[in-house]
Amino acid sequence: MDCERVLKPEELKDGRCPDHNKPPVKHSEENYFFLLSEFSEQLRDRIKSGELTIEPTARRNEVLGKIEQGLEDISVSRAGVDWGIPFPDDDSQTIYVWVDALCNYYTATRIFDTQVWEDHPADIHFMAKDILWFHAIVWPALLLALDLPLPKKIFAHGFFTIDGKKMSKTVGNVLDPMALADKFGADAVRYALLREFPFGEDGDISEEKLARRYEKDLANELGNLLQRILVMIKKYDCRIEASGKNKETLNISKDIESLRFDIALKLIWDGFRKSNENIDREKPWELAETNKEKLAKFLQGEYDRLVTIANFLEPFMPETAQKMRHQLETLKPEPLFPRLGK
Repeated sequence: MDCERVLKPEELKDGRCPDHNKPPVKHSEENYFFLLSEFSEQLRDRIKSGELTIEPTARRNEVLGKIEQGLEDISVSRAGVDWGIPFPDDDSQTIYVWVDALCNYYTATRIFDTQVWEDHPADIHFMAKDILWFHAIVWPALLLALDLPLPKKIFAHGFFTIDGKKMSKTVGNVLDPMALADKFGADAVRYALLREFPFGEDGDISEEKLARRYEKDLANELGNLLQRILVMIKKYDCRIEASGKNKETLNISKDIESLRFDIALKLIWDGFRKSNENIDREKPWELAETNKEKLAKFLQGEYDRLVTIANFLEPFMPETAQKMRHQLETLKPEPLFPRLGK
């Protein structure tokens, strides 16, 4: 058995599990049930009022649609299972795995007998879209039944896909994240995955796509820009004020808070491209012959921009940001992203 889900006939795809492409196993047993149907109205009202936010919008609509169709009571125990947590006062049953997993979000906060969840429920709860049902309907209903506060936001992200198919160990179409990190570096992999498609949606990835992002965005644009600025500062013997501040700012805080990571990274990369455009337009190699004062002012401005952008990169690429700051402090350029294969 590849998943512990009870699927209705209409949830199957061509008679098979939509995630594992295998026919379901028919099974019948007596269990204890949670009266989920009694919480339909409360759940709908909390979601529509925004007290419980579900994102992206498509997932919110999906949840509301299921509630409108009518919620059925659900099994919370299994019979005849020789592993798991025994059901209270009934040794013939064990607690259903998903109920136990969901309750851990709360019980784990009670380890020191504190009221962490009561005082500070989760600001945001991430999960994959295929377990949205459990986290956006079953889990909030359990909390309502216990008169406990709900998480403020539930965000269901999509799948990494390969050739349009969900990545799965069962199917065998997987990429080894450790091997990718060894080849490209963790910062580069994180950047490529966050930049390639909007966070929350399904995104088709491949080693070839990661390599293109590495070469074009990281090595050619970011790495080369840092090298160009530092080499010119040394070559033209310009005095740089390390405390200089870039007057320009990037308004990416709202994008990060809204989980629009691809948009935030695009704005940061626009800064790199602007610097490269400035270099091509101002031609500092000509200023070195005609206007040393203007050259120094120009290089100071581009230096300050790099300092600012390094700080904005910190949440996405912490190791890269640290390397950039070190090189900007020492004025000693080193390759940020060595060419692949070297």
